[in-house]
Amino acid sequence: MNPLPLFPKSAALFPKSPASFLRRRLGFFLPGLLLLLAACSEEDFSTSPSDQPYFMADTLSFDTLISTVPASTRQIVLYNPNDKDLRIERIGLRSGGASGFMINVDGQPGNDAEGNYWDITGVELWKQDSLFILVEACLPEQHADEPREVTDEIVVQTNGETRRIVLHAYAQDALILRGRTLEADTTVSAGKPLVIYDSLTVAGGATLTCSPGARLMFHNGAGLRVRGTLRVEGTREQPVVFRGDRMDRLFSYLPYDNTPGLWEGIRFFPESAGNSIAWADIHSANTSVRCDSAADLSQPKLTLSATRIHNSAYSALQLEKCRVEAANCLLSNSGRELVAVVDGEARLVHCSLLNFYPFALRDEALVRAWSYLPEAGSAGDAAPSSGDTARVRLDNCLLSGRANSLSPDTLSAVTKGLYAAGNTQAVRIEHATSFSDCEHYRNLNEGGDYRYDFHPTAENCGRDVLTTPQALETAGQLPTDLDGLSRLGDGRPDAGCYEFRDMGEAVP
Repeated sequence: MNPLPLFPKSAALFPKSPASFLRRRLGFFLPGLLLLLAACSEEDFSTSPSDQPYFMADTLSFDTLISTVPASTRQIVLYNPNDKDLRIERIGLRSGGASGFMINVDGQPGNDAEGNYWDITGVELWKQDSLFILVEACLPEQHADEPREVTDEIVVQTNGETRRIVLHAYAQDALILRGRTLEADTTVSAGKPLVIYDSLTVAGGATLTCSPGARLMFHNGAGLRVRGTLRVEGTREQPVVFRGDRMDRLFSYLPYDNTPGLWEGIRFFPESAGNSIAWADIHSANTSVRCDSAADLSQPKLTLSATRIHNSAYSALQLEKCRVEAANCLLSNSGRELVAVVDGEARLVHCSLLNFYPFALRDEALVRAWSYLPEAGSAGDAAPSSGDTARVRLDNCLLSGRANSLSPDTLSAVTKGLYAAGNTQAVRIEHATSFSDCEHYRNLNEGGDYRYDFHPTAENCGRDVLTTPQALETAGQLPTDLDGLSRLGDGRPDAGCYEFRDMGEAVP
């Protein structure tokens, strides 16, 4: 006799497929189950006007943004603190999308790819749960030279009640250039800034002139490449500004504009000659100013005057086999040396070289000079000409800084302030007037926002140290400091680009 099978193949007990079995069983129970769930679900949603979502913030600010350029995304969190679920009837923008703000609610966009706007409706927010509203801004052109305020509101309607989240930004119109080469003489004037992508090149034979108040803003990886001539003609009241194009914040306390390495910097190629930069503000680049080899070292490839170069990821001023002269300049905060000279010549007069770079460990000198040329008279090598040696001359300058951002050790003249390498007989560093071990300046990032004000506040920051006839003669050639104040009023000029003043005196 055959035993009974353990799993009978009767159609009634074991259908031909598990799927058909489930369909038969669920077909019997599903209608009732759905009715039960619907009843329970409706009962869990609050209809009371007093039950509202909690906003983690009631205002969202974007700082200043370039018009027509999308900004980075920000977010606001809505939280349901109630014991029942909430059905949010509508989340939308008061302007209907006309302001340039755009929203996305937990993955639901408030517009399509063409920018057509709509409200987001029927959003369910479970009890003790949260959702994200992502906000982006691509602000329309404002038809103005200066930034204009743009506002809007996110409107949230729940259980008949309306609440609002304010959106706020400033829109800056700009002229956007992409990979442009200037083949003819060109002037950039005050007004709308230039925003430059993929670098701006001044071709050989062409001159770029920057008038007072001009602003050049460079996207990440872009720079100013000069094969012709650059003439920057700012004034104390209207300096010419070279900076990155990020106008928002890296963190809530840190604007991008206060960080280094946002753009490549200004580079003068070998064929460039006769360049001058006066009354400029150059900041937040990689290497801020770089000068390549020149055929003639008897004439400066670049003259710098009354210029601030700040927050360089690498060097503030780098030159190779060329000559640069600087007067009344502030060179501050770089990840490496402030001034790097390779087989070239640099003369700095009444300049302040101050390095308190906070973004990385560093132990570089303030001024570093190399000569790779052989010593004069070396066997088998031609002696270098007088113009081919590395020379740095500092007249009436002030040097100060920290060894690195985590150490209180200051830079000393012997070990870290100045450094020479290579053919040392051909390297001369002269007339370094004043080294200061102090940190007594108006602001060395005391607020934690990486802002710096290098006006000296202590008497030992180069005050009244210029007493020799040579120092007084040099000061007489630059009778006013970077703020326009007289150096000669008390007969004892101060070292560096700033004259000392009491804390109570206003800084121009």
